[in-house]
Amino acid sequence: MTSSPASAETADVNFVSTVTNQIAWAHQCAAMHCGYHVIPSGTIVRVACYVLNENLEYDLVVAPAPWDGSTIIAGYVDRNALRDSTFQRCVDIGPTGTVNTETWAHSCPSLNCGYGQMYQNENIGPLCRTAGTFEGRYWDLLIDHSPTNANLELAGFVPIADWPHADPATKC
Repeated sequence: MTSSPASAETADVNFVSTVTNQIAWAHQCAAMHCGYHVIPSGTIVRVACYVLNENLEYDLVVAPAPWDGSTIIAGYVDRNALRDSTFQRCVDIGPTGTVNTETWAHSCPSLNCGYGQMYQNENIGPLCRTAGTFEGRYWDLLIDHSPTNANLELAGFVPIADWPHADPATKC
């Protein structure tokens, strides 16, 4: 088991706790074509930020995994599927850095979850770090702000070994 590195000065993400008011599809990017997990109606979720795309407002949420409440997932849901939202724009999440190499950003903190690719030299912003270890390591939830990534505001969990920057002050 690895230990979590000490937190450095980073911007906190102000999560808003709310409930899904209908079945929600948590997409890995802010677009309907991205892979998703289904979140049942009545699930308590934490909203991090929002993105406008495809004439929809998408909120990035962290939620319990439908298959195992002891793990978490992250994804963008249609704002209409939530009781409450946030005014924090995803593009403002930072400070930003880049990943060491081409990296897979997973929809949950596991190598077995779906993924999108983040590339070196792209503009990456950290949201939060898992409070505990998954698969023997800590994971950071990151957003790829780069306009060159085909998946708008791709979000996913990356093992901290692949993200050589400060520990986000906020825990997932």
